[in-house]
Amino acid sequence: MADREAEQVIALIEEAFAGVPRGMIGIHEADVIDDYGSIEQRREAAKLDTYRRWQDIPDEWIARHDSALCFFDPPSWKGHIPACMRWALRYLRDPNLPGLGTDSVIYSLSPDLKQRDLREHSFERYAQLNEAQRFVCARFLDYLSRQDDWADVTTAVRALDDYWRQYL
Repeated sequence: MADREAEQVIALIEEAFAGVPRGMIGIHEADVIDDYGSIEQRREAAKLDTYRRWQDIPDEWIARHDSALCFFDPPSWKGHIPACMRWALRYLRDPNLPGLGTDSVIYSLSPDLKQRDLREHSFERYAQLNEAQRFVCARFLDYLSRQDDWADVTTAVRALDDYWRQYL
């Protein structure tokens, strides 16, 4: 369960990303892209992605397809990052869920400053966000960076230091 501060960040996410469409690529299709699926497999997976709003993505889908964030185009990333951040805050300490989910969200918010093509890809995604949305991403990382009982604090701190702290 999320604590009071996590609930406040969730409220900020919901406000800042209200009305953001999901983009062309849905979570099931992104998972097929991750598996190097064929065009036909992508079409079949896309049929499962019937939601139009990020708020309607079931938490179970996010848990099951935790690497999908890496395989979205920038508008689809923008349409899924709020659901994934909300999910990460809700289930940060849930021992029954896979451990990579929250890490995948943080990785998606971590620009790779060493590899030019990956850095450009990250910044192309971040450019989709308005100021309020950038602030929310920074608040999400700031919250995680202060959770001493959580294993991956250093990745959240690095993402803040590499890009997001300027928006706090």
